[in-house]
Amino acid sequence: MAEVEAAPEESTLVDALAELRHAPTDAARSEAVAKQRARGAWTARERIEELIDPGSFREYGLLAKPSQAELMGPADGIVTGLARVRDRPVAVASYDYTVMAGSQGNVNNIKLSRMLQIADERSLPVVIFAEGAGHRVQEATMHSRGGGEATFPTLARLSGRVPTVCGVPGRAFAGHAVLAGLCDFVVATQYAAIGMAGPPLVEAALGERLTPEEIGAASIHATSGAADAVARDEAELVSLISAYLSYFEGRFEPSDPVMPATALRSIVPADPRKPYDVREVISGLCDLGELLELRAGFARSLVTALGRVDGWPVGFVASQPLVLAGAIDAAASDKISRFVKLCDAFGLPVVFLVDSPGFLVGPSAERSALMRHSTRVIHTLTHTQVPFFTATLRKSYGLAHFAMGGRPLGASMVVAWPTAEYGAMGPEGAAKVIGGNAGIDAEREHSKSLRREGASLKMAEIFAIDDMIDPAETRATLADWLAAVMPATKPSHRPIEPW
Repeated sequence: MAEVEAAPEESTLVDALAELRHAPTDAARSEAVAKQRARGAWTARERIEELIDPGSFREYGLLAKPSQAELMGPADGIVTGLARVRDRPVAVASYDYTVMAGSQGNVNNIKLSRMLQIADERSLPVVIFAEGAGHRVQEATMHSRGGGEATFPTLARLSGRVPTVCGVPGRAFAGHAVLAGLCDFVVATQYAAIGMAGPPLVEAALGERLTPEEIGAASIHATSGAADAVARDEAELVSLISAYLSYFEGRFEPSDPVMPATALRSIVPADPRKPYDVREVISGLCDLGELLELRAGFARSLVTALGRVDGWPVGFVASQPLVLAGAIDAAASDKISRFVKLCDAFGLPVVFLVDSPGFLVGPSAERSALMRHSTRVIHTLTHTQVPFFTATLRKSYGLAHFAMGGRPLGASMVVAWPTAEYGAMGPEGAAKVIGGNAGIDAEREHSKSLRREGASLKMAEIFAIDDMIDPAETRATLADWLAAVMPATKPSHRPIEPW
């Protein structure tokens, strides 16, 4: 059949539409793209394209404009739409710093709210690339903000229901920082700066002239725990976002770990006073390349990480003897609690690796309100639905038994390595308390006796633990446990507190 030629009027309209749709794209905005290149930055559209499956992006609001006619801004400064990542649907939004410094205008607020509404209705993960100076002052009248007012509460409602991610490639202040804080996972480049107010407002309020980095450099947020990860550059930022999303996609094809199982026997020294890096143990348990540490710079006496064991996604909570001998302070208590809630929301079993003297003691610990923070961990674990697997690698003293997923907190399997020992406190300290003024020899005898009574073999004999295992058997034991518990494990979909 011969093609029917379009009428001249129709052809003109189609050409005009094509020109309109081309105008907001990078290909039509060479000057704006060049400015981003000069900053060493990607464009808003490039960030999306790097994350998603090729050709899967369906944009919403391509032709949107600022609500005030005198303002010029392609797509009103935010690119929004639906796409696929590893063939799974996601809702994405990327602020465009080349449009009025990425500011949040009335229409782009409505665009973001629209994406979050769709994510809410269809249970889609959300990825936001936040870069900008907060609300656009030219449109700052409250009555003009319209549907954009729903952005923050809608994002809050999504917490625990779907993964919510914020990538911060550059400077994100005011409303952009709030968007980041509302997301489950926040990753920034090392060049990023995040703050509740930018330099102009800080100067107006405090009389200080500060650079964005002096206000809230990425390094500040890494050590405070506000950022979950810091990337070297934008390529790694997008890679970390993709990796994070993968842990909520079910079981993957299993792969062998980076080291043979027997290598686990030599990582942990028998002497409880000698440090080691627990990350080596975690790497020896995980499938190759399947490990993502969260909040690495915060509360460093504890490691929290997402990983895969025999293809199954899990969360790791591990004592880190390199810092405070693995003691749990107020920050570490918060770190455990928040991470476990993340795992519980999405049905990821939690693996505890214990080598801790318990909670930190002394006046400085009490000034940090440790009494409250410590009980927060116990409260969280008591109300968590996902199963726990607890392996004591070396010491489990004091209340570490409770804070690190012991049997009283509902752990469905508790094992110990031959190097493990238990007690109300370290044997040497306990011997001093028991011995009083009996002398050094008596203290040594008390210490030896206590160490024997708290040894992992003794705990296995009285069935205080479920098994004592060869470290080389840990991954296989964990894989068998996961195969047993995962079919019955369901996500709680409870909200995850921002902190």
